[in-house]
Amino acid sequence: MDVTEDIVKSLIEQQFGDMKNLPVRFLDSGADNSNYLLGNKYLVRLPKDKDAAALINNEIKWLPYLQNKLNIDIPVPHRIGEPTDIFPWSWTITPWFSGDTADKSVVGNREISVVTAFLKTLHSYAPEDAPINPYRGVALTKKADDVQKRINRLKIRTDLITDKITELWETAINESVPEYKTLIHGDLHPKNIIAGNGEIKAIIDWGDITTGDPANDIAILWMLFNDKTAIDNALKHYGASQSLINRSIGWAIFFGTLFLDTGLDTNPQDTNIGHQILINLNKV
Repeated sequence: MDVTEDIVKSLIEQQFGDMKNLPVRFLDSGADNSNYLLGNKYLVRLPKDKDAAALINNEIKWLPYLQNKLNIDIPVPHRIGEPTDIFPWSWTITPWFSGDTADKSVVGNREISVVTAFLKTLHSYAPEDAPINPYRGVALTKKADDVQKRINRLKIRTDLITDKITELWETAINESVPEYKTLIHGDLHPKNIIAGNGEIKAIIDWGDITTGDPANDIAILWMLFNDKTAIDNALKHYGASQSLINRSIGWAIFFGTLFLDTGLDTNPQDTNIGHQILINLNKV
């Protein structure tokens, strides 16, 4: 759906009259949501289609559940908008976190303990009624064909696909995923982390929250941090088994090849993310 500033203003005036005088400014439009700044403290998120509407409903239900449980801020909805004749789905007003996404803002190595504590806490929950996402936290064998195609393409275009990367990938896809699954973010990468002054300010975009293999999230360690010793210590503090580490490396390869492959022709920032991940994995 083509969301305009006039639609946003009308929705706010109809449903949250106390906020109607706050200025509205377009921020960006991602794959799932159109985002508008509301004043200088809030973000308005409106899904662009019915699939995205299902994802924003995940945030509406599960972010309040996680509120006050985690050590990093998350965008718990401040207001929940109702469907109307001008907009057919639920929408949200969330806090606006100042800073920049972590692909554009350096995260200091000292933050690795913060990220590890976040992951350990999030992964301690496994609600029976949590959403099920068929694409996140699944067995890596379900990603094998796509990743192998990307590896084959990237071998021709970059020297980052080394024998080490292919060996790590083979090890990862041969690991069995345990039946016990935990709550995971599901789409944890630098673009979904807000940072500033070397510190992590918030973790955003929770629409893909699901129960699944926590390895999907732990892959973030190779996306944000370059210090091999620090990563090894973080995995030890998390309590990761060797199988979990191997699967996490596999998910890091999934993200690294995805960002590099999609970024080489169209998006230098994505290229940089993929480049950094694969450099770190070559140090494993």
